[in-house]
Amino acid sequence: MKIEIIDGLDERIYQYIAPFAMDIKFVKANGNPILTSKLHKWYLGFEKDELICFCSVKYALSVKNMQIGNLFDVRGKKSFQLIKKIIQVYTKEKQLGLSAFSNNEYLEKFKKLGFEVTKNGKNWHRLKYKKQ
Repeated sequence: MKIEIIDGLDERIYQYIAPFAMDIKFVKANGNPILTSKLHKWYLGFEKDELICFCSVKYALSVKNMQIGNLFDVRGKKSFQLIKKIIQVYTKEKQLGLSAFSNNEYLEKFKKLGFEVTKNGKNWHRLKYKKQ
């Protein structure tokens, strides 16, 4: 899988993500609208020039922390390669904190990558990366 990192307002984000962001069935299935801003970086996974997964990371202005946004598998279930890349970029190179939200389906995968639950919910959980 090839991973491309794109700034939040780059026109390519609209090209790749808009078909999903504007698909009401896709948005409802994932529970949240897809948002972007100048504070976002997008991680897009491609196979043979086809988008197979994507995830955003947003810089929190008030604290030195990066917040992983929703993780979307378009096909292939390879999205955790994106999370591994995000961990590499933001914990080793920039020494920033890293947090995420996970639904019950992905919780164990996040834990295996070094995240721990800071707040449990019924369906969604707040996580913080602890493995250094």
